[in-house]
Amino acid sequence: MSRRHGLLREFTKLISHYSKCKQWFSALQTLDDMLRSEIQPSLINYNATINACDRGQQWAKAMELLEELPRSRLSPDSISYNATISAFSRGQQWQLALLQLVRMRQRRIVPNVISFASAITACDHGRQWRRAMQLLDELAAEFSSSWKDAALPAYNAAVVACARGEHWLQALCILDALVHRQHLQP
Repeated sequence: MSRRHGLLREFTKLISHYSKCKQWFSALQTLDDMLRSEIQPSLINYNATINACDRGQQWAKAMELLEELPRSRLSPDSISYNATISAFSRGQQWQLALLQLVRMRQRRIVPNVISFASAITACDHGRQWRRAMQLLDELAAEFSSSWKDAALPAYNAAVVACARGEHWLQALCILDALVHRQHLQP
């Protein structure tokens, strides 16, 4: 193994560790250290750093990293977008979270259940229960019945959004859909 490959591997481990420990600043510093060492960070390094920013509630930093990817000759993937959407959700930036769903589609990246669940949660945090319901409808329309178990967090987020907005009938309708139409247990 070359020295450069060994350093890349060590930097990757370090950033992943910082991400798990919610140490966003250390993850950012490590990414900068890679660049100063003339070691090109991989998409995995960027995604782990975006995730650290998400966990550290640093939505603006997560957005900066997502926007930096093309300049680094890397293409964001669903993991990049999902971590950024989650960061916007934690930062109560529901409009920016929804914008990322649009940008994913523009880049021909199909939003997955995690994308929708995070965006629905962002709508909940922003007290946007109607938009959360629209996203749940989009999720149901875009995916087949094979996603039922994975969709539970999205359904849960929509129920919470409706409940916080004091729209109990809509929350009950979602639960009814879970039990009767989707054959899921709430």
